[in-house]
Amino acid sequence: MAKKKKTKNNSQNKFLCYLPLLFAVLTVAMIFLVAVVGTGKLFGSESQLSGLEVVFGMKETTTVFGKEITTEILKFSILGLVAYLLPLVAGLVAPVLKNKIGYLLSALLFLAGAVLLFMMPNFVVFATEQTLKVVELSLGIGSILAGVFAGLGALVSGYAFLTSKK
Repeated sequence: MAKKKKTKNNSQNKFLCYLPLLFAVLTVAMIFLVAVVGTGKLFGSESQLSGLEVVFGMKETTTVFGKEITTEILKFSILGLVAYLLPLVAGLVAPVLKNKIGYLLSALLFLAGAVLLFMMPNFVVFATEQTLKVVELSLGIGSILAGVFAGLGALVSGYAFLTSKK
């Protein structure tokens, strides 16, 4: 029986298959960094919100005259969750399917995730509507890095789609 020789193209395809998974993990890891920066319009105070706070909400507890009062500041954001989950799903699709359809689907999911991550300040859900009037929101370093990693994942998946034979 003749032995199959490993070609450079075969080992390259194996490496390309798992590279989107790396970018997916890096994208999701950025949820722990500052996703949104809020600047007060009246006094210029600045608050930094992590991706976890933007996605899952935030409550603040204060003690007044010995009694604890809990105030909800941010609510759960479904679009924020989708923004972080799309790249994760994209990173899992490529190694599981390992074909042209998988790479194309992975590239499209990464691209959609990158677009949503760059729109993260729009997905902040405040508990009161008045807060939005006095706070100006902008992208934080976590959202920017997550969007870049998702974009790189889209590029790698797109390249794998174009070079894949099956």
